[in-house]
Amino acid sequence: QGTFELAVACAYVWLPAMFFYGLFTVLGQVLNAQERFAAFTWAPVLCNVVWIVGLGWFLAQYGHDPRAPGAFTPSMILLLGGSLTVGVAIQALILLIPLYRTGFRYRPRFGFRGVGLGSASRVAMWTFAALAVSQVGLVVQSKVLTSTGTATGKLLYDSAFLLFMTPH
Repeated sequence: QGTFELAVACAYVWLPAMFFYGLFTVLGQVLNAQERFAAFTWAPVLCNVVWIVGLGWFLAQYGHDPRAPGAFTPSMILLLGGSLTVGVAIQALILLIPLYRTGFRYRPRFGFRGVGLGSASRVAMWTFAALAVSQVGLVVQSKVLTSTGTATGKLLYDSAFLLFMTPH
């Protein structure tokens, strides 16, 4: 029971880090497009330093003993998750400095004409059509393989398919 509550509490603290990971990736790719590679390469060092300091602080304050999920207090969760989230935020936000120095200024454009969405939507339509056909084929295949009343046929097919796909 305590595992679920711990996972939810950790998610509240760690999920903002996912936003900053995405921001780090986008800002880093903008720098890469401008052939500026150093900051994107070295920014994770800052995250690692903050994370190591947070882990060291956690070990110094709470000890080395493994704990049951229900034994974690909110301050423990905040220290572990907060140090990660702060580290990732620093990792992402430090890229704003070299990005600003390159002369890049973000100006949003809200017009979607001429950006290639027409051709992309046609490709997406054919992709979804192929997905629908493959799902219908999967249903038919499952019905045929399990028509004997046992799962042996499906098991044999799945095993053979797994062996066939392993090299790929």
